[in-house]
Amino acid sequence: MLIFDNNSENDWNRQKVLERLSQVTLPAGLQPRMGTDWSPVGQIYFYHLKSANPKYDVMELKSIEDWTLEKQFQVRSQRRRCFESRGVTREYQVRVDPNKLVAYGLSISQVEQQLANNNVNAGGSFVEAGLQQINVRAIGLFNSAQDIAQTVLTTKSGTPLRLRDIASVAQGPKIRLGQNGKAIHRADGTVLDNDDVVEGIVLLRKGAKRGRDPGCAP
Repeated sequence: MLIFDNNSENDWNRQKVLERLSQVTLPAGLQPRMGTDWSPVGQIYFYHLKSANPKYDVMELKSIEDWTLEKQFQVRSQRRRCFESRGVTREYQVRVDPNKLVAYGLSISQVEQQLANNNVNAGGSFVEAGLQQINVRAIGLFNSAQDIAQTVLTTKSGTPLRLRDIASVAQGPKIRLGQNGKAIHRADGTVLDNDDVVEGIVLLRKGAKRGRDPGCAP
C-alpha cells in the first residue's frame, strides 16, 4: 500500500505507480489495484430524482440516472465524479425452465456462452469505394428482450433451438443491496414521506477545487 503526501501532485503519483506496477512480477491469482482519485470524504453534493409523471417509476428514474445524468456530469466536469446510489436497476433476465433445459440436453454454461457469442461486435474487413476504404462491422448488441429470445442455442435435426423454447426473457429489477428514502417536513407540520427514491452523489477529485461548475451545479 502506497500513501502519498496530500501536497504532492496526484496525477504524477498515479503515473509513477502504474509504471512500477508494469515491472512487478506477482504470484498467480494476485491482481494489484489502484485506488480511486476521490474518496467518501469528498462528497460535495447530493441530489435525488423525482417525477410527477406516473410513467417514470423508480426503475425508470434509475435508468435515467445511470445512462443520462451521470454521463453528462462526467463529461461536463472532469474534476468531479458523480456516483449514483440506491434505486432499482433495470436488467434483462433470462428465466430458464430447468425441465426443458434437461430435456434438450443443454447446460446453463452453454446458454451463457451462446448469449455472449451473439452479443459481440465483429469486423467484416472493408469495401473499396473509389480511393476510400469503408470499414464493415456487425453490431451484435441486443436491442430488446425479443432479440435475446431469438438467440439460437443449438440445432436439433436441422431445426434451430432458440432461447425462447427453453426460457422466458423479460426486463426486471436487479437484486437490491439497499433502499434509500426521503422525508420532507413542511412548516405546517405535514410530512411528505417517500420510502424509495433514486439518489446521486457528487464526489470531488483529489486536488480539485470546489468552485461552481455548470456540470454539477444544482
